Order: sequence, then structure tokens, then C-alpha cells
Amino acid sequence: MNRIINVFKNYWYILFFVPLFFTPKGLYKSFVTANYIHLGDSGLVFPIYFIWGIILFFIIIAISIKKRHLKVISFEIKSHILIIGFIGFIISSIGVILHSDINIYIKYMQVLSGFIGMFISWYLFEIKRLNIEKFFGLLGILYFLIIILNYIYSFSQIGFESFGRGLLPSLGIIDIYQTHVYYPFIVNTILFMSLPYIMRRFNVFFYIYIIIYLLYIMNLQVRGALLSFFFMLIVAMFFKFNIKQKINIILLISLFLIFLIYIVDISIVIGRFENIERVKDFSGRTDIWLSVFQEFNITKLFFGSFYLDTDGISAHNQYLEFLGMGGVLLLSVFVGVFINIIILFFKVLKNNSFKNKNVNLLYYISILIIQWLIDFNVNVPISNTNPAIFYWFYLNSIFVLYHIYSQKASLVLNYDYAKLNKRE
Repeated sequence: MNRIINVFKNYWYILFFVPLFFTPKGLYKSFVTANYIHLGDSGLVFPIYFIWGIILFFIIIAISIKKRHLKVISFEIKSHILIIGFIGFIISSIGVILHSDINIYIKYMQVLSGFIGMFISWYLFEIKRLNIEKFFGLLGILYFLIIILNYIYSFSQIGFESFGRGLLPSLGIIDIYQTHVYYPFIVNTILFMSLPYIMRRFNVFFYIYIIIYLLYIMNLQVRGALLSFFFMLIVAMFFKFNIKQKINIILLISLFLIFLIYIVDISIVIGRFENIERVKDFSGRTDIWLSVFQEFNITKLFFGSFYLDTDGISAHNQYLEFLGMGGVLLLSVFVGVFINIIILFFKVLKNNSFKNKNVNLLYYISILIIQWLIDFNVNVPISNTNPAIFYWFYLNSIFVLYHIYSQKASLVLNYDYAKLNKRE
């Protein structure tokens, strides 16, 4: 009991990421229609971690002023957010002037608000010095409990329909936002980033852990998130599973799917996945992607639409969204972040000083690469406050982790070199 109290005392910060959402009317409320469309309050919806992030931002500023210097070791991300913020401000400001529409700044602020995830990361891992891997693991356990509570509430209301798209996006007291859009991708990331800690601490429990998360993602029935899940599972099997564990997880998932279809009406389980035509055209995304290049000219190539959202329709592709809104100037900086992730992967791969630590780092970076290849090609999470905070939080955390390991490795090497010189 004392051990649990001590863990909570040091890592209660995981509560920053409880899926609690506020609207001008109070707590977010939603409901599921007869055809399984999730509806809720319209307008401004802010997660609790948005509010926490703003508070932490001012705390970081206060610490910086007090100490006259705040060391931010994840300089790769720091430099890119400054460039993205600066270029975005210039392009959106031109858009406000050209189109006489102050609402253009709202689109710009949505992108900028995602950087709050980095303030949370800096505070937790650079100022509070929490163990990053342990934090990821405890966050995964928190969401595991949230998933169980979600099922308990939903099952009490609608029974077996909870094992399909009818799953109620609620915990009874509070409701969950964007359960059929961005939320499954967030859950997916939390699962696989928490896996190293779960496997080390809880042995065979991680099989149940993965199965419950898979069930949840299947029931939310977002195709992109499910695709991302299986690719991340392949990465996990390569980096984290031994031969026996690989065989076990494949057998368990296969048996689980057979059992699920056997006890629940197959039409409930499969749901929107059976609509093959929508799969072929990526739920209409191909037409939207092509529309980005309609009436394309030199101005649009470099500056996009100056952040003017003419049709109110998302590009459903983060790269094309940035190209359409801010041209290659904005897109190139965003792609530059991805290039930095790839460079980081090869740095860790080649650096022997990381020893066994490089396994988790390579694994984490590989999960991020899957994000950038799948998540960002089927949706626009960076352009929306709620998911953007999570994505930037994890991204910055991995760069922080890399630099912490680099500093430790450097200290060990310098210490050994000093001892060698002393002996000589």
C-alpha cells in the first residue's frame, strides 16, 4: 500500500491526461444516434491537459526568470516549433490582411496550441525529472482503467452493442470527446508507448493488456487507428517480444477474434468495416486530396491559401493540410521534424554507448515513425488542439529521453577516460 502511495505521490501527473473535456456549457456531453453517429456540444471543446499545459507554461516562464536560464535539452524540437510558429504567424497575418478575416488566426492558433504538449513534457521530464518510461507505463495503466470503466458504463446501458460502433463514449460522469476521430489514435499511442514498462513490471499481464486495448480500438471502428495498431504491433514484436511471446500474441489475438465473433452478432463487431467501397477510396479521402491541387499556382505552392479555410473541409492528411493552408514554406518545416526523427533513429542505432537502453529508444522512435507514416496520412491531428497536444508531448519526450541518455553516456565515458589518465 505504501508503495502505491509513493508512486502516486511522484507520478500523480498522469492525471493531467485524463480524458476530461470542457465546453462553454460545462463538461462535455455526447450521445450516440440510431445510426451510431456520435454527437455532442458544438463550438469550443478544451481537454483538461490544455488547461494544465497553459498553467505549466507560466510556471516554466517563472522558473526561467528566477534562474535567468532554463535549459531545454530537446533543442531539435524547440527550433522547429519556433520556425513553425514564426512562419505560421507571418503567413496567417498576410491572410488576415488579404482576406480581411480575423478568424484566420483561429486556424493558426489551433496549430500553435499543440505545442502545449511540449511544455508539459519539459516540465515533467526536465524540471521534475520524472522517469519517462515509467510515466508512459503508468499513463497506459490509467487509460486501461478508463477503458474498463467505459465498457462497464456502456454495457450497463446498451448491453452487447457496446462491442461495436454503438459503444457509448462515456464514463458515466464525464464523456469522451472525438471517440470516432482522433481519440482512437491517442489510445493507440498510449498503448504502445507504455508497453516496455508494462512488459517489464507485469509479466504475462501484458497479453490481456494488449487484447483489451485492441478490443477497444476495434469497437471504436476507426480504420486508420486499427491499421496503425497492427503496424505498431509489428514494431513491438520486432523490438520487444521474444519468439515465444510472438507466437503467443498471434494465437491469442486470433482466438480472441474468433471468440468475439462467436458470442457477439458479427454485424455489430464488423460494423463499418464491411463497407468495402469506402475502404477503396479511403472514405472519400482521395477526392479531397486531389481537390487540394485544383487551381494550383505559384502563390499557392509557396503560401497555400494563407490559412484561409475556404470550404471548411479538412484535407484528412496532415501533410496536404499544411500544403493547402501554408504552402511548401509551412510543409517543409513540418517535414523537417520527420527528417529529424529519422536522423535520431540512425543516431541511436549506430551509437554503442547506449548499450541496452537503445532498445527502448529505437522502439519508441519506430512507434513515432509509424505515427508519421499512417496517422498523419489519414487525418490532421496536428491541426487540432486535442490530439496535437498528445502528439507533440510524445515527440518531445523521446528527444528529451535521447539527450538524457546521451548525457549519461558521455559522463560514463568521461569518467572512464579520467580513471585511465590517472592510472597512466
